[in-house]
Amino acid sequence: MNGGSGGVRSVWAAAPIKAKILALVLVALAFPFALSVVLIRANHGAVESFSEDVDAWAGVNSLRSSNEENSRLLGAFLERGSFADLNGYNESVDRFVAALAASERRVDDLESEFLLHSIRNSFESWYDEAHVAVRGRIAGYNDPFAAYYRAQRISRFLDGYVSALMDRVLVEGTRAYRARLDRAGAARAFAVAAMLACAGFCVALGFFLSDQLTIPLRRLSAAAARMAGGDLAIEPVRIEGEDEVGALSASFNAMNAHIASLVQDLRDKASMERKLHREELRNVKTEKLLRESEFLALQARINPHFLFNALSSISRDVMLRDGRNSVALVDSLAALLRYGLDQGSGISDLAAELEIVRKYAFIQDCRFQGRIAVRIECAVDSPESVRLPAFSVQPLVENAFIHGLEPKEEGGTIIVSARMRGRAIVVTVSDDGIGIGEERIQAIKRRKELAGTGHLSSIGLSNVRDRLKLFTGDPRSFAIRSGVSSGTVAEILLREGGR
Repeated sequence: MNGGSGGVRSVWAAAPIKAKILALVLVALAFPFALSVVLIRANHGAVESFSEDVDAWAGVNSLRSSNEENSRLLGAFLERGSFADLNGYNESVDRFVAALAASERRVDDLESEFLLHSIRNSFESWYDEAHVAVRGRIAGYNDPFAAYYRAQRISRFLDGYVSALMDRVLVEGTRAYRARLDRAGAARAFAVAAMLACAGFCVALGFFLSDQLTIPLRRLSAAAARMAGGDLAIEPVRIEGEDEVGALSASFNAMNAHIASLVQDLRDKASMERKLHREELRNVKTEKLLRESEFLALQARINPHFLFNALSSISRDVMLRDGRNSVALVDSLAALLRYGLDQGSGISDLAAELEIVRKYAFIQDCRFQGRIAVRIECAVDSPESVRLPAFSVQPLVENAFIHGLEPKEEGGTIIVSARMRGRAIVVTVSDDGIGIGEERIQAIKRRKELAGTGHLSSIGLSNVRDRLKLFTGDPRSFAIRSGVSSGTVAEILLREGGR
């Protein structure tokens, strides 16, 4: 028994969510359907039984009317001698015989059988006397009315037996009708009780299935919210089952472990780079080595911002939209993380940068539900040959999202374009958002942005500017212009083929 129960639980745990919902619907429909079939059959039986009672009463009533008709037509023939009356008399006798045979087939109690036996014996005696009267009238040599009067006396006895049978049928019919009423009342009470029990069972099953789906999702959502807040030291989410929620839980745990490992690697990397930087400063090695060390340190500081930005979008999708886009979001996040891991030197190409912007834009599109559109236009023939620091374009798009268009209720558009300007390549990120005040632009130029909220705070645009300056050696490699309520344009200037 335990093995069978465990097998059922295993099948239920492995069943998809759609199959579980269909099972609930089938259970909710199967019982009312079966109950309806039972009640319909019971009603049909009651109607048939009532119809049989009515037929029995109608048959006995037909006996009475046929008996009266027999006497009337017999008298008419004896009086007028018309063969039309004789034919009518014969037909009436046939109807009486047929009605009597039908009544004998319907009776199921001893008293009615006795009455029918008396009716048949009386009818046979009546018919013998009536036959004598008919033959005498046809032959004309006997007085037919003596036999007719004897037949009339027998007919009165016959009518008494028929009346007694009719009373018996009415009594039995009334008793059967009351029994049917009692059964119908019991059936109604049973149907009401059964429907209430079915409704209670379906509600309980619905709550059970709801808990099976929502409780794991709430646990998963809470864990995702902690991750989005920066707490990566969380236990794996344990969810029993192999359905879509179980698969999502397994993916989430794997992602959590990967992100925790990645963050630790980034911290170790930053620590090592800081030690290397101090060593380089202490030993006063080459200026080139110092510049590369600064570049790697800045790169390591910006990566966590991409990470927590993506986690925030995944958390919102799980909590608010039941994880409909979680797989695609996790794929986009994995692409972002993989891109960060692959950039050991911190140098990438324009094609990869634009692709990572597309991944980031997808995450933000799920967050803003299409309120902010991103359009990417590349008019460079070989973007894969254009070198630039990794994560140079994406922070500009992120800044346009958070500071330019998120506060704007009606949303807007971000345009990322790459085009040739002489022998140089210009990458522009423009938006039609609320713009940036002059105070903050000056702060960026002084390498000290104002404190703010959002994904970027004190290292966003200044970080991008510094890395581009280190990469190109040209202070004009990054520029930003804006005005309050007039949007923002950020521009990266590169030489063809990189530096």
